[in-house]
Amino acid sequence: MLAIHYELIFHFITFKDMMNLRQVCKEARDTYNQPHFWFIVNLTDIDTRSYFDILRGIDLKAKTNEIYNLSGKGPCFNYPVSLGPQLIHCKLMII
Repeated sequence: MLAIHYELIFHFITFKDMMNLRQVCKEARDTYNQPHFWFIVNLTDIDTRSYFDILRGIDLKAKTNEIYNLSGKGPCFNYPVSLGPQLIHCKLMII
C-alpha cells in the first residue's frame, strides 16, 4: 500500500488496528509516526465522536494533555519506550 492509502483508512480503523499495521508494515509505521495521527489516542473498543469532532474541541497548543478512563478502573497505563516520541504529540487519550 502507498502512504496515501494509510492516510485514507486511518479514520475507519481502530487505534489497535493502526498499531498492528505499524508492526507488520514499515510503510504503515513510517506513515503513522507522523504527529497528527497521535493527537487523539483511543485505547478502548468503544467508539466516541468522530476524530474531527473531537479534534475541534482540543487546543493543540495547550501545555497539558487529557486522559479519560472510560472503564472506571484504576489508572493503569503503560506503553513501550519506542512509542514515547509519538505520544509526545498526544492531546487526548481515552483508556
